[in-house]
Formats: sequence, structure tokens, C-alpha cells
Amino acid sequence: MNAQPDLASELETWLELDRPEALAARASELHPADLAAALTQLEAEGQTALLERLPSEIAASILAELDPLACRHVVCDLGEPSLSILLEEMSPQAAVSMLEPLPVEARERVIAALSPSMRSEVEQRLLHPEDSAGRIMTTEVPSVAWEGNVAQATESLRRRFGDRSAIDTIFVIDDAERLQGRVSPLRLLLADPDQPLQELVDREVLSVPPDMDQERVADLAVRYDLVAVPVVDERERLIGRVSFDDVFDVIHEEESEDISYLAGTGTDAPTDRTARRAIRARLPWLCLGLVGGLGSALVLSRFEASLERLVSLAFFVPAVLGLAGAVAVQSSSLAVRGLATGSLAPRQLPAVAWRELRVSVGMGLALGALLGLAAFISSGGDHRLAGLLFVVLVLVLVAAAIGGTLMPLALEKLGVDPAMAMGPFVTTLTDLAALAIYMGIASLVIG
Repeated sequence: MNAQPDLASELETWLELDRPEALAARASELHPADLAAALTQLEAEGQTALLERLPSEIAASILAELDPLACRHVVCDLGEPSLSILLEEMSPQAAVSMLEPLPVEARERVIAALSPSMRSEVEQRLLHPEDSAGRIMTTEVPSVAWEGNVAQATESLRRRFGDRSAIDTIFVIDDAERLQGRVSPLRLLLADPDQPLQELVDREVLSVPPDMDQERVADLAVRYDLVAVPVVDERERLIGRVSFDDVFDVIHEEESEDISYLAGTGTDAPTDRTARRAIRARLPWLCLGLVGGLGSALVLSRFEASLERLVSLAFFVPAVLGLAGAVAVQSSSLAVRGLATGSLAPRQLPAVAWRELRVSVGMGLALGALLGLAAFISSGGDHRLAGLLFVVLVLVLVAAAIGGTLMPLALEKLGVDPAMAMGPFVTTLTDLAALAIYMGIASLVIG
């Protein structure tokens, strides 16, 4: 927002005046999201100073509003005692997300400094895999007993969750805490108090295990329009729920991660303050590009004789590689999106590959004709070069489309994020394959 730089300057002024009471009074008038946006405008020292001078409940609410990537280095810069105090003001799932960026030793020291109840909650969540439903679920779930009537269920909710500002879904459990269904709060409110609760329960309820990947949980919530997803253990006992707010955060986090892979920046973020972190995040991808470039040079060196006989071949290398990379990125983007949304299943692979084959042949014929015509004109009527480029471009685009489609699916089979197939990874491999096809066919034609 336009007010963020002004608010950041105001916060800096309060810090310079060293008046914590006035600073706290001003911060209490603002929304935590606005304070979080202003916090990212401050230098590292200012961020730490602001969080340590504000009341713990306000500082904790600011941390909870930060973008995950922006939050990572802020948490790492905070002193362990200060971080322990702030975590006490958070929900257990938020506390766990704050602890994840810390080194293992520092994380254990911070957890040891927590209160027994919070420590138990945090340690229990850390037993679940990272980026799983068990890490992000809320354990305080509005639930009522299967046996009983509407009046008894309403009284139970009033007694246990009367301080809640809103309840979106009420789950129904039996005596063994096994999930039996759900009921709408509005329907419960409007029903006759003496009506049996079982008559209102929707038994068709989707549940997930705690070790399910959070991206898969978010996909299910979006697909079935769920405002809350119940989490059950191996005995079907209700142990938590993933709310719509959690789903929104997961979608935002996963999209940011996929865009980073597409750009080849890894975990680098604009809010990272140190060049070392940026280098560590980006360098592996650039090294991959360097390896691809060296591989391309090696391929060209193997066909040096062909290039000497027909120098014009070298002029069209950028065009062939550029079109091949573009087609590969398009195909891999569609595949990654299909996998992320659940619209692409392994059994659909033959149909998808056949469609991409037909699309790539059509694009290859059209673009090959244009490139061949341009080569014919620029070479003074060399029909051999024009025909060569036409055939090469058709084959290269077919290979790029099929490879771009299959690569994300292969990575998912290997347990690797399919988004890694996009960007530098797919373009590097496509360049090598396209150049090998181009020069291989050229050497056969030229002889």
C-alpha cells in the first residue's frame, strides 16, 4: 500500500526516540498486516529492535502476518529468548512454522524454553513430516457427540467454544472420537432443540491423514469447496482440522515456490538481505545452465566439419534452440499445472502425450515452413538449407513437447517437486537435445 513507506519511517522514528510505551500505543492502533508490511521496509537491525520493543502479543501477530520467505530471516535474526516469548503468544501450528527455518540445535533450545503445554504441542507436530497436514492442522476442533439432540450439542459447543468469534464447520464424533460426519452451524441453530442430532448430520465427509502433503490437502479443499478439512489418525479418530485460512496460505506458498523454480532462483527472495543467501539459492541453477552451455559447445565441436562446409547452419542455431525451449516450457507448464490441480493423472499420460504430439507437429509444420522460407531467401535460394531447417524444426518441436510433458511426470514418480522441471532444468536439457538433432540431421544431409 502507499502508506507502507510512511509507516516504516514513522516506526523508525519511534525506535530512534526509544519510547517503547508510545511505540506500543501506536502499534495497537494498526492492523498487524500493515505493521508486517512496514516491517519488511526496515533494515535488519530495525526489524529486530521493533519486534523486541513491542508487547509480545503484538510482535507475535506481526510475525504471523509475514510472508513465509520474508519471515525466515526475521526469525533467524531474533534472539532465542525473544523468539521463545513470541512463540508463546502464537498457535502451535504458527509456532512450528516459525521454528522450521532454524538450525536443529537452535530449534531445540527454543523449544526447551517454551512452557510445558506449548512444548508438548510443538513437539507433537514436529513428529509429522514437513509440509504435511499434521504440521498445519488446528487441534482445537469444534465437535459434538453423535448421541444426543440439538440442545445438548448446542450447549456443548457453548461451553467449549463460546469464546470463538466464528465457527465454520462442526464435526460429529462418537464415544471413541471417531469421525462420523459434519453439521452446518446454521442448520444446528435453526433446528428444533429436541431433534436428534443424527438427523442433521452429513455422513459424506472427506478426511485426510496427518502425513498427507499440504499441497494435496489444499487441492482437495479447493476441488470440493471445503471450508475445513478434518484430519484423522489410523483409527479414524478426529485429531485436527485444516482451515480455509491454512489452505490459502499453502496455495500462496506453493505458488511462490513454483515461480521461484520457474525463474531459477530457488529459495531466494527479494527480502533476503545477504548476498550469500542469494548466491546459495541461485548458483546451483546457473551451474546447471553452465553445464548445458558446455554440453552445447561439445555437441557443436563434434560437428565442426559440417559447420565448415555450410556456415549458414550456425546462423539458425539461436532460432531453433529458442523455439524448442519455448515449446518445452509451455508443455512442462501445462503438465505441472495439471499435476498441481489433480486434473492430470498417470493413466491420462497416453492421451496427453498424443495431444502434445499432434500440437507439436502442427506448430512444427507452420514454424518450419516460415523458418525454411527465411533460410531460402537469406541464403540466395539454397533449397537444401531450407528443407533441412523445415525437417529439423518439426522433429525438434516434437521432442521438446514430449519431453516437456513427460519430465514433470517422471520427477513426480521419483518424489521430486514437478515444478523443478520448469525453467533452467527443462530448457537446458531441451537445448542439448535440439542441438544434437539439428547437427545430426545436418551432417547426414551435407555428408
